[in-house]
Amino acid sequence: MQHISQNPSNNTANKFWKPGSARPPRQQSSSIVDRQDSTSENVDLYQHSSMSIAQHRRHLPIAAYRAHILYLLEKYRTLIIIGETGSGKSTQIPQYLLESGWTRNGKLICMTEPRRIATIQLAQRIADEKDVLLGKEIGYRIRFEDVYSSGLTQILVMTEGLLLRELMYDPLLTRYNVVIIDEAHERAIQTDLLLGLLKKIQRRRRDLRLIITSATIDSERLRAFFEHQTSSISKNPNQSEKNDNEEKLNECHVMSVEGRSYPVEIYHTTESVPDYCKACVDTCIQIHENEKYNEQGDILCFISGQDDVVKIIRDLHDYAKRLNDEQQHLKRKDERKKLILLPLYANLKFIDQMKVFEKTPPNTRKIIVATNIAETSLTIPNIVYVIDCGYVRLKLFNPEFGFEVLTTLPITRSSALQRAGRAGRIRSGKAYRLYPASEYEKMKEFQLPEMQRCDLAFAVLQLKALGIHNIVRFDFPSPPPSKNLLQAIECLYALRAIDQQSHLTPDLGMKMAELPLHPTHARALIISLEYGCTQEILKIIASLQVKHVFISSPNEKMRAMKLHSKFACQEGDLITTLNVIKTFEQQMMPQQFCDKYMLNVKSLKRVLEIKDSLEKSLRRLITKTNKILSSSGDDVIPVLKCLTDAFFMNAAQLSIDGYTYRTFRGSFQELYLHPSCILSSILTKQDTTQSQLPKTILFNELIQSTKIYMSDVTVIDQNWLYEIAGHYYEQLSTRQWMLKESYDLD
Repeated sequence: MQHISQNPSNNTANKFWKPGSARPPRQQSSSIVDRQDSTSENVDLYQHSSMSIAQHRRHLPIAAYRAHILYLLEKYRTLIIIGETGSGKSTQIPQYLLESGWTRNGKLICMTEPRRIATIQLAQRIADEKDVLLGKEIGYRIRFEDVYSSGLTQILVMTEGLLLRELMYDPLLTRYNVVIIDEAHERAIQTDLLLGLLKKIQRRRRDLRLIITSATIDSERLRAFFEHQTSSISKNPNQSEKNDNEEKLNECHVMSVEGRSYPVEIYHTTESVPDYCKACVDTCIQIHENEKYNEQGDILCFISGQDDVVKIIRDLHDYAKRLNDEQQHLKRKDERKKLILLPLYANLKFIDQMKVFEKTPPNTRKIIVATNIAETSLTIPNIVYVIDCGYVRLKLFNPEFGFEVLTTLPITRSSALQRAGRAGRIRSGKAYRLYPASEYEKMKEFQLPEMQRCDLAFAVLQLKALGIHNIVRFDFPSPPPSKNLLQAIECLYALRAIDQQSHLTPDLGMKMAELPLHPTHARALIISLEYGCTQEILKIIASLQVKHVFISSPNEKMRAMKLHSKFACQEGDLITTLNVIKTFEQQMMPQQFCDKYMLNVKSLKRVLEIKDSLEKSLRRLITKTNKILSSSGDDVIPVLKCLTDAFFMNAAQLSIDGYTYRTFRGSFQELYLHPSCILSSILTKQDTTQSQLPKTILFNELIQSTKIYMSDVTVIDQNWLYEIAGHYYEQLSTRQWMLKESYDLD
């Protein structure tokens, strides 16, 4: 169906097609549900709000497939279920297995989720439907938190990383009868690792059942992966050839489940928007001003990354404040609802993430600004309007360059449909796409799996810890590029996590694998014991998991720079952040302190939570626990040397021009200091000279927009690189010399 008219009510706002007027040339639209009459009245689900839980379960679309799912699970060892949004697959399938006796022999049903917020929400929902206390028959596990009862829990929901970690201690997952991999379409590195490992486990455990559920996935490719079985590791000599053939036939099955989606009108802009952050704010205001105020319905705005979420929330807060001032000034009742503005992203504190699920008060509208975390993993109630910026922020690994770069990319068509579908959960809704329909047609169908586009150092470290030494022969659902694998192995060898035989080193590699961190961050924590600055490194590494400690409003940029400069130091971002955290810890009134210096109190509290959790993990790995309390005090040199010992591969040197950097790996790629960097203020003058910027720096992350920027920068002495990481730079120089010789021969 095509929605092809334009809204003339606001010339400054974004213009969308709307039923009833002439369409722009060569523009098409798509709809979640095909409707002949787009002006029909909304279908409202509130009439069913008085249903009991049992009635609600019977009304879910997946209820009609209950017997079929249980039958297929008896016949096939792997079952792929493609269930549309709202079908009930995540909450009901574990209960169907429980009710049909899959836990009678004392074993459990395991269900994995890609994110911790989805893990807790799902476990709580299943416990509510079973009318049991969470932590008893139904439990969950997330990083640093276990809520279940041994011997009593029958359904255990956990993050994918926790199941990978459990494989280190129980390689055959002997305590589970069924493993359910939910939201498999996200194709995260941990998802693919689990799929490859579970296929390997099924060759030894013929009784283990695997269910893979997804809203949208390339099911045929996944089925081909599970049906292509090599010879079994352990084979019963008495097993007949007939049984062998039957097992091959009953390896994997794919089934689809219809969802419960209400009609969603999809609007496209007539042309591309120059600034999607501003367009998102304008569209939120346009919806709030123009839609019927007596109708219930919240707004969900999809944006690319955490930075943009914070910026949009800040701009909307200014609008909400003006709206409130107008109502008080006019001293009359305004039909426009009050606004509750909520951010949602992965690094947000858990208690703040859960606010999006709270019931919206009367005469109030929620606007939730979220990353792709809200795309499929979560079901946020009462969403009627969706705004889709059309972009997502992903990490891409460039083996030629040698680094992973955080890049903003267009979403895929499957993601666009999932985002729009969020508006059709409780009644008919509207989705506003901030891109032309012609751009939608150009989008890819599915996103490239993380395994084929990301840094694989953490994945290789996990596989090594699981005893898989020949990584090249490991059965990946989507095999990674060989260059990426080689880079990962070289990285781990340089970090001394593996030896020349590619085995984990007992003193460092095994400990690094136990920490839920990137290998570079894990090494920094462990070697900080040698440098006597563990408390400082714990705070720095924790801050790198959260970020956004500083608040910088566009309207108060100069004031923010002045306030933040009180903590700034010439050693760069990480030491500056360390100064903030240390000062924050000493405050009796943290909120007032953060307001005074424009700091993010929620981020700082989250940093301290992660710091405490990492400290507990470190205590389990280190015999001399008193060293964990070691601190260098005001002496920053041990901290800088420790960071150099971990981040030496992320070193860059100042170019001849005096304001760009290049890495020591021989790449000609120009790197720039990120605008948020403490050192970047030096570049404000046009007469920048080489002496104004430090000659050698370390960076934590690369971000690509118009240029490639370095973030989380630390200033070091170049001589430290050769003193501390001489083994790496000696090998690097040899390789560069060999490459130069080969070019000269050509």
